[in-house]
Parts: sequence; structure tokens; C-alpha cells
Amino acid sequence: MTVLCVASFYKGWKFLEELAQLGCHVVLVTTQDVYNEPWPACVNERFCVHKIDNFEEVRKAVGYLARSRDFGAILPIDEYVVDICAELREHFRIPGTGVTDAARFRDKLLMRIEADKAGVPVPAFSSVLPYSALEKFVKSVPAPWILKPRAESGSVKMRKLETERELWAAVEELGDDQSHYLVERFVKGNILHVDGIVWKGQLVFAAAHRYGKTPFSIWRDGGVFSSRTIEKKDPTYARAHKQNEEVVKALRLEHGVTHAEFIEAEDGSLYFLEIAARVGGAHIDALVKETRGVDLWIEWARVELAAAAGKPYKVKASKELQGGLLVCLTRQQSPDLSDYDDEEVSWSHIWDYHLAMTVVGKDGERVDRLLEAYQHRFADDFLAIGSGGDRPA
Repeated sequence: MTVLCVASFYKGWKFLEELAQLGCHVVLVTTQDVYNEPWPACVNERFCVHKIDNFEEVRKAVGYLARSRDFGAILPIDEYVVDICAELREHFRIPGTGVTDAARFRDKLLMRIEADKAGVPVPAFSSVLPYSALEKFVKSVPAPWILKPRAESGSVKMRKLETERELWAAVEELGDDQSHYLVERFVKGNILHVDGIVWKGQLVFAAAHRYGKTPFSIWRDGGVFSSRTIEKKDPTYARAHKQNEEVVKALRLEHGVTHAEFIEAEDGSLYFLEIAARVGGAHIDALVKETRGVDLWIEWARVELAAAAGKPYKVKASKELQGGLLVCLTRQQSPDLSDYDDEEVSWSHIWDYHLAMTVVGKDGERVDRLLEAYQHRFADDFLAIGSGGDRPA
């Protein structure tokens, strides 16, 4: 099978390698910014477009390639090209997730509407337009509120607003982009994420985790990003898995991978925040692999190819360990980890002024102690503070 992969970021190497391992001829279309990155040798052909978010430009490029290539599947490498890939599938009549289905996993307003209709608890929300709807929301839902874009990833461009005056000023600043935003009640609490694999509309694998500092505070203020597996004995474990299943069912994904986020409010309530049909960023895939033995990038390739080829698919976790992930921006280009030599350090990755590490073991209390100690040591030894960028890593 000839598979077209579309990417706006330099990532997904294992995804591409697994496609090649499964016998695919891999064609990559990407941007000028990352075209010259060291993509895996398994990429058989590589092409570049000026603007990866311009459908007409990408459509013309793919149309030219399709003159001599019979694409069996079109697959996104990152969230920012999910919509483009859905449009390409529909235009070229290639099986897979179409525009309407993809929108439910990209449009934060639509996914809230669908989840709410299905009875999944969500924080009170409203579209920005029309103003009458926003006025009604402001009068009925107490501040603070979060103003967030409908189609960005993670915490990018989110703003916390304390007063009605601040909210209307922020909306005014958006100008003609107001329709691309929603407003939501700010709920204080812990953020959870559940990462899963879907086959024939059913979750066949899921792993639940709890962030340390919220992604919003990390994006806004910096710090050491962390995530910890939720233990089965934790009362939130079963609720998070159940609510994740309800969300996937409500949004009607047929196959693929998911990264969903929920907030555990201070009163114990659990609310759905958002979901993406992709592998979670910030090396969450490494945490899942080290604790459960499931590589989400590899499984994503397998499940997509099985669906495209009409073949069966199965996945099984080979581990059941406790673990945590630490990621930070570093002052050093290549930080020295020689003093971080506890046997629970199962994986680490150093790249240009960045560091990521997993701490994994059977003893949850031991894992917690190490994560707490390492977070403080990371802050002292490595941490650099940078401003939030336009897109997450």
C-alpha cells in the first residue's frame, strides 16, 4: 500500500518506521520549515509545500502526486494537519475519517456540544458569537472564565479572565477571529489525561494519568512538566476510564488513537475538557510505553493500516507499572544526567535545550518520592524559563 503522510512538525518517526515495517511505500508531504530535518530513511519520497494549512495548495500537490501513485491511506502526523487530511480523503475519495468526524476531535466547541448532548459532564461553556449568547453566559456563570481557541492544541492562546470587563476587552481584541473562540467556566482542580486506542468504535486500550502543574500554568509560567499514572486503587481511576469511554462513544471515532483531558474539581466532580485523535505530546507516549508496554506511535500506524486494508487488529498491554514523566526546558544545550542514576529511571531523552525522563517501578510510593525529589532537582540543575510559544512541543 502507498500511504501519504502529512506533517507540519518534525515528529512521528516511529509511526513512519512502523508503516514501512508493515510493507508500506511511505510518501511524506511537509513544510519548508521541517523538510530538511533528518526524517527516517524509511520515508520513500518526500515533498514540500509552502503552506501546509492551505488546503488548495496541498490539494494541488497531492493531485499531482496522485497521477502516478495510488494512495491507500492519508494519515496525519500531528494535530495541525488532521483537518487537511480529512479534506484530502473526501476530495480524493480515500477511506478514513472525513471532515465532519475529524471536526469533532479538533473543534473544542463542537466536542463540548456533542459530549454535553450525550450526558458527559462539561464545564459551563458558550460560543463567543452571537453576543447575546455570551451575555447570557456571563450573567449566569460566575467568573473567572477561560477564553480559548476552538482549534488550537493544548493550552495555546488560552486566557484566564477575572471580570466581565476583561472578558469583553479580550473578545474585542480578537476582531474578526471572534468566531474561532469559546468561553468556559474556569474550574479549579487537577487535570487528568487518558490516552487510548480505538478499534471499530470501541476503546481497546486506555491508560489514565494525572498532570502535576496544569498544562495551562506550564504554558503560561514555565516550570517542570510532569504526569503520573493513576493507580487502580485511586477512586478517580475507574471514573476517568468510564468517562473517557463515554466521550469516545459520543464523538463516534471508528479507529485511531486518542488523547483526552478531564478536570477533577475540588469538590470531586469530573468534567470533560477536550480530546484529540492523535498521540499526546510532551513525550506522554514514552510514559505509556514504559508503564504499560504499549507504544502509541507504533499502534497508531498498525490500527490505521489495519482499517485501510480491512484486516483485524489487536493490542495487549505487557506491563502494569506505576510511573511518572518529567519534561523541562533546560539552561544547558545537553544537560548531564549522570547524577540521576536510580534504577527506576527507565528512559531519558536529551535534545536541544530540552530534557525528558520517566521514573517507573512497582512501588508507587517510591515512584512518588523520586518524582518529587527529581522535580526540585530539575529546577535547581537544569530549568530555564521560556515564554509560551504559538504551538506546543
